[in-house]
Amino acid sequence: MNPEVHIAKFLQTRDLRELESGIAAYHREIARDPDPLLLTGLGNAMSMRFDTLGQEGDLAEAVALHRRAVAALAGKPGLAEAQASLAAVLGNHRQVADTHLDEVLELYASALRGDLVDRPLVLANHGMALVLGYQITGDRRFLLDGIDALRASVRGTDPDHDAYLWRLAKLASALVMANDSPEGTAELKEALDVIRERYAEAPEPVKQEIQLLVGVGLHADEIPVIPPELWEQIRRGMADLPSGPQARPGFLAGLGRMLIEDVRRSGKLERADQAAEVLRQAVAQMPPGYSELAELYIGLGVVLGLRMEFSGTHEDLDDMIDALRRGVAAARPGDDNAGMYHSDLGNGLMLKFRLGGGLTVLDEAIACFRRGLAISPEHPERAMAYTSLGSALFFKYELTGDMPDLDEAIESHRTARSLTAPEHANYALYLANLGGALEQRYKVTRRGEDSEEAAKVLREAVAATPETSPYRPGHLANLAEVLLERYRFTGQTAAREEADELLREAVGTVHPGNIQAPGVLNSLGSVLMQRDGHIDEAIVVLRRAHDAAPARTWTRTLATVNLATALLLRSTSEETPKAQLAAAIRRLLDPAAEKGTWRKLLRRDRRVKETPDLDEAVALFTEAIKADPPGGPVAYNGLGLALRTRYALTGKPRTLLQAVHAARTAAETSAPDDSTRSIALYYLAEVLVEQWELTRAETDRDEALARYREATQVETASADWRASVGKRWGEVAMEAGLAGEAVEGFAVAVAALDEAAWRGLGRADQERILGEYESLARDAAAAAIRTGDADRALELLEQGRGVMFAQVIGDRAGHDRLRAAAPELADRFGEVQDELDAAERMDLYDDLAPSSGHGTPGLPGVPGTPGGPGADRRRLLDHRHTLARRRREVLEEIRRLPGFTGFLRPPRAADLLRAAEDGPIAMVNVSRHGCDALLVTTEGVRVVPLDFTASAAQDQADRFVDALHGKVLDEVASCLDWLWTHVTGPVLEALGPLRRIWWCPTGPLTLLPLHAAGSALDLVVSSYTPTLRALIHARGQSGPRAERRVLLVGVPEVPGDAAVKGVVRELEAARRWLPGARELTEDDATCEQVLTALDDSAWVHFACHAAQLLNDPSHARLILHDRPLTVRELAARRLGQAELAFLSGCETSRGGAVLTDEAVSIASAIQLAGFPHVIGTLWPIADVHAPAVVDEVYAMLTAGGTREPHPHGAAAALHAAVHSLRHRRPDFPIFWAPYVHIGP
Repeated sequence: MNPEVHIAKFLQTRDLRELESGIAAYHREIARDPDPLLLTGLGNAMSMRFDTLGQEGDLAEAVALHRRAVAALAGKPGLAEAQASLAAVLGNHRQVADTHLDEVLELYASALRGDLVDRPLVLANHGMALVLGYQITGDRRFLLDGIDALRASVRGTDPDHDAYLWRLAKLASALVMANDSPEGTAELKEALDVIRERYAEAPEPVKQEIQLLVGVGLHADEIPVIPPELWEQIRRGMADLPSGPQARPGFLAGLGRMLIEDVRRSGKLERADQAAEVLRQAVAQMPPGYSELAELYIGLGVVLGLRMEFSGTHEDLDDMIDALRRGVAAARPGDDNAGMYHSDLGNGLMLKFRLGGGLTVLDEAIACFRRGLAISPEHPERAMAYTSLGSALFFKYELTGDMPDLDEAIESHRTARSLTAPEHANYALYLANLGGALEQRYKVTRRGEDSEEAAKVLREAVAATPETSPYRPGHLANLAEVLLERYRFTGQTAAREEADELLREAVGTVHPGNIQAPGVLNSLGSVLMQRDGHIDEAIVVLRRAHDAAPARTWTRTLATVNLATALLLRSTSEETPKAQLAAAIRRLLDPAAEKGTWRKLLRRDRRVKETPDLDEAVALFTEAIKADPPGGPVAYNGLGLALRTRYALTGKPRTLLQAVHAARTAAETSAPDDSTRSIALYYLAEVLVEQWELTRAETDRDEALARYREATQVETASADWRASVGKRWGEVAMEAGLAGEAVEGFAVAVAALDEAAWRGLGRADQERILGEYESLARDAAAAAIRTGDADRALELLEQGRGVMFAQVIGDRAGHDRLRAAAPELADRFGEVQDELDAAERMDLYDDLAPSSGHGTPGLPGVPGTPGGPGADRRRLLDHRHTLARRRREVLEEIRRLPGFTGFLRPPRAADLLRAAEDGPIAMVNVSRHGCDALLVTTEGVRVVPLDFTASAAQDQADRFVDALHGKVLDEVASCLDWLWTHVTGPVLEALGPLRRIWWCPTGPLTLLPLHAAGSALDLVVSSYTPTLRALIHARGQSGPRAERRVLLVGVPEVPGDAAVKGVVRELEAARRWLPGARELTEDDATCEQVLTALDDSAWVHFACHAAQLLNDPSHARLILHDRPLTVRELAARRLGQAELAFLSGCETSRGGAVLTDEAVSIASAIQLAGFPHVIGTLWPIADVHAPAVVDEVYAMLTAGGTREPHPHGAAAALHAAVHSLRHRRPDFPIFWAPYVHIGP
């Protein structure tokens, strides 16, 4: 019988006997006549037998037969058919096509240039070979060319042809892979609609081919690739497939792979169940020795791992590892995927480790990754192996603390990213892994570039991850952790707020069984317990984290510690005495949070009983200490804090001893360079202080002071934390009567303030941080005075006060020297300084938006990303953080230059003395450790002890402010008498006769008129300065001006405010002596116009309402026509032509009751903007008298209109005007005493 008849019967019935008969018949025919067409027929038959039985010899013989046919037909008719047949055999089997891809494509191209019986068939096969080329190489050009070939095949096939649906399905599967245009999507939907409609009527072999092809679309969620009814038809059709190794098992293998991809992309757990079922069937039905058996086992192991990872069911753990080991063992020699099988086994072992497998399992996983990369160093999917190796090394670092592991982890993740195109489905995963590892290294080394890169790549990872992806919650949590660490280390509140939002989104979207869920819950719970009013919610979240975390994992241990800490917080937050304990505990959790003290609590009656929460907290901390892996220093720290709480509540000395032991263990077991060591040392010092107070043993006191010192020396601790520890160190030393030791502690704290309130923060965060150290510089100076070191006292006052002011003014002379010595470095420093100034100005729009309706404008120089106003704000914060780090790095480079070690460092006392070139300065220090005046002259610093206390000064300030508001004139006079007796009088007496004096009050005295007390107005011309550096800077700004442009701003009334009746008369007086001035009045006096005019004005006069908020001085403002002009806006200006500003409004020179030493007022802000001379007021002025003062001041400054106005007589002119007003109303200091001059 003709062999072709047997082959046709086999294709109809799948009866293997017909195939064997056909092969035998071909052999007989070829023996008689080796016709090339017979060789091609036999080759096709051998290929069919390979497809059925999976015997490698059949495939090799098929290839050899087709090669003979091609060789025999060279240059003859029929060559194109023979080439197409050879290409089909080579291209239809992946293990052959991998090494013969170029040959396959060339054979098809040559065949298509010749005569073909069925050109659409060859086009279809050519198209699929090109698609396979894309799968092998990742080169998208193959895919697009393949789609073109498949389209041509479909167009050339009659829709009624049996192969039409099959070829349409091939095109559909390729379109799914491309998914790159709306046109392609429409074409795909149309194709699938045709397939769905005609599927049921298709011949069975065609159905099977469609089932094999269409499965590739199951993982594409963004388009409805597989209509539901078609998917159900395919599932039902699975049961009818023949059981040969290339039919049903082969289909199951392909379908299983597609389902795995779907699970990874979408997190649809039902697909994981389907994939596991499909692959188990495929493995069970596959004959021994089948070429793809290894891949099937690996696929089964992978899907079992995914199901465990995302569902929380762990009963498949042993089956997963067994399947993966079988897959590795079944790999054939020369299998290009063998290395990746080892990597897949490594991933399974790493999952086992994360579920409590221990270090031995992790080490085996690392070995698998290394082996896999060594076996397949050029595999197209090696990026996953690299990132897996990086993750395993990261986990090992967490257990051992070995930095080389962390460094190699980062490099592995970088390699994975570099090998992957941004549009690849795994690209976001690689970014997230890199970001997490970079952030961990930042925590250890505090290299700012690591944190910035971590934030950048994690933002990219979140943006690139579909909302349905099971990996997205983990990416969100990783980004949140970066932001939380930024908040902890730098104090950036906006970072914490964003982290809170990210974690809530993560918790809301993570599947309860997802292996990432405990970590996400842990992070959110940690944030919540640091927020007032959220402790109950925190405990609920942390219990979920604790219960969900697998035993014998670090996640479980950390959840135990966090839950214990939250319970401890709740046990101390119900009553007033407990609230102080809560503040102390928050200090452990968050060095940037409110810093409480235990010492006040310990002086209270111990009436608070222990609570169940406290008992559970102690038990959980103890559990964490004994856990595997153990909680280590973190758990010991928590236990010490809990025991200390118990001691504070009960007063039992034995409990205190236990607390000391726990705290000592935490300190001794902490890594030297770990920021938690600083925390542990601090709390050890605290319990030792308590023990000293109980026993009065000097050994306890001395050790406590030594531990404070050590805690400040841990460089990875935040500057804010080191400042708080140094402050506490100084306080304890002062209480012990050790002033010299106190100076050391206070000095460390003062030195850390500039970094704690660094320019990478927004103004509000800077103020919040500095507000926590309100009296630090004054206490430090008082301690230095007690040691007899007046110079040191002066230095500490200057360094610890006016921190934000000093950050802006810098050192002009130092900049000039730098430009002469290193112009390139000077340019770099100037550029980053200018960019940072611009970023700070942009930060102001957040304050303006609520009142003006304006959003954040475009951000020059800030990398753009989509996301709306919130994204703009996040970009600005990230950009500002980066700029501040760059400034710090350039500054360090400058300080390495010869002669520039002290560049922009706090000046020494000898340098500060030049502030007194035109007269003495009286710095009046107010501290609970003593009140003194530091009299600064060019000869040196002299201390004058003053007979009052800090509490008395505060009382006078409070009474004075209340009296002003109530217009209680007797109280005002009484306060002036007190000032003369205790401050102004003793200072002037100590100085003797003089012409000028500059007052530099501190603390509550900044609210009081030292210049107006007693007979001061008769004795001396007074000016004020917030700091000596500010005075030196202002004097340096007072050079000659080429042109003096004058700006007059007048706003007599604003809706909602009372009219300023004297504005018109004030402006008339100013206009009389300052002819040609530009005027912005009434509705012309808008913020925008005023700020623009200020840029080129030498003099400015404001006649308008002003408002100062004692408890929020940064929101002090001048009331203009359209909106207020705030302190922050003024301070952000940089005015090069400015000379004199006259602020004839209410309270323009008064600072706040908070941040008293930060010079936060309208007057200081406009001086910071560039006006060296400022005239302002300490309280509301009388409309009836203000025009007279203005008239007399400007008359003197212009010599009665006979010369150009000059600012250098401003202090004397104001003094004369006030003196004149006092002469007219001597009994009403409320009228004449508010006016002050600030500047040189």
